[in-house]
Amino acid sequence: MDNPESLFSRVFKGRYYRNATPLDPIKSYSPSYGWQSIVSARPLVNKGLIKRVGSGSSISVWDDPWIPASRPRSAKGNGIHFYPHLACGIL
Repeated sequence: MDNPESLFSRVFKGRYYRNATPLDPIKSYSPSYGWQSIVSARPLVNKGLIKRVGSGSSISVWDDPWIPASRPRSAKGNGIHFYPHLACGIL
């Protein structure tokens, strides 16, 4: 995660999480011992994971879970979003 251009990261991304991140719940067939170890550590990493906001372009105000719950839930309601472009950092 810290060095996505490393050989290790590129090989694992190509094999296990092409269109995702290593922390996404991904099912893989015939996973290596290394990948199984990463998958088993995900809950611990997620528990202590901190997301840096930075410019806010990767933050989705409407879809990201903001309040911890037994299962993730989005910030969607039945009303109208007054600022629908908050997901892409544009007001």
